[in-house]
Amino acid sequence: MPDIAVEALKKQRLMVKEEMLRAGPRYDKTLNLVFPNKIGKPMDPSDMTGRFKDLVIRTGFPRVRFHDLRHSHATMLLKQGIHPKIVQERLGHQTIGMAMDKYSHVIKGMQREAVDKLNKYLKNKNGTKTAPTDKKGRR
Repeated sequence: MPDIAVEALKKQRLMVKEEMLRAGPRYDKTLNLVFPNKIGKPMDPSDMTGRFKDLVIRTGFPRVRFHDLRHSHATMLLKQGIHPKIVQERLGHQTIGMAMDKYSHVIKGMQREAVDKLNKYLKNKNGTKTAPTDKKGRR
C-alpha cells in the first residue's frame, strides 16, 4: 500500500476514535469498521457516494464516480510498467485475461513505449543502431 494511503488511514482511525467518544455508549464497537457511520454501523452506500461527490467538487477534481478510482488505479499501475499479473491480483480479478480485457486500451497505448525500449535494448546489446519506427512502432 502506498505511504500516502497508510497516512490517510491513520488519520481516518483518529477520526473514528473521535466519533466513538462523541457517540459514547451508542457507538457499536463490535464491527471495528474503517469507514463507519457516526455510531459505528456500516455506512449506507448512497452516503458514501454523496460524500465522495462532495469531496470531488470541493477539491476541484474532474467529476468521477467512486468506482472510477478502481479503473484509475489499474491504469496508473499499467502506465508505470507494473506487470499485468500484479494489477490483476490487486484488483481481485480471477484471471489475468479478465483484467487485460478490461484495460487493453492502456496496453495498446503502451505499444510505442515497448518498441522504444526494445530498440534501446537491442542497440545496447549489439552496439548497432536500430532502424527508426513510425508512430505505430513499425519500421
